[in-house]
Amino acid sequence: MLHAPIYFAEVFESRQPWALGNAVKYLIGTLASTKPKSMTIARLEPQTNLALALIQHPEIAQGIREVVMMSGAHLNCGNITTIARFNVCADPHVSDMVFKSSVPITVIPLDVTHKMLPSSERIACLRKIDNQAGKIAADIIDMYVEHDIISSMDCLAVRYTM
Repeated sequence: MLHAPIYFAEVFESRQPWALGNAVKYLIGTLASTKPKSMTIARLEPQTNLALALIQHPEIAQGIREVVMMSGAHLNCGNITTIARFNVCADPHVSDMVFKSSVPITVIPLDVTHKMLPSSERIACLRKIDNQAGKIAADIIDMYVEHDIISSMDCLAVRYTM
């Protein structure tokens, strides 16, 4: 697996201080105080934190417009089994809870990520964004292209939410 030689703090340009507590508390507090069906959540990791938040406070589901995740595979091989991806297999019981919840879910399978390949035009658009995050994102994608790692995987789940 190839990862860019950068740190999260270099990319993240928040105007807000880091949230206190943990991810479950943050999800509960944020979703409890948001308007109904107003938040889209991109899940790029196992579903544990979201499942725990929904178990502890099921009423927070009202704030979720949609959960979007990259997981599973149809024709391409998954990274855990022939059809399974890490994001679900790492904690299958809580993934099952999230899938059975009342929250609308969009799953983007690995096959789709192999159809959305980076192009020089897309990378150039990222470079035109006037901040460090756009430049670093373009550098990361360039590095993936340089090493023939051409699919966008989790990036596509985030892009779908925009």
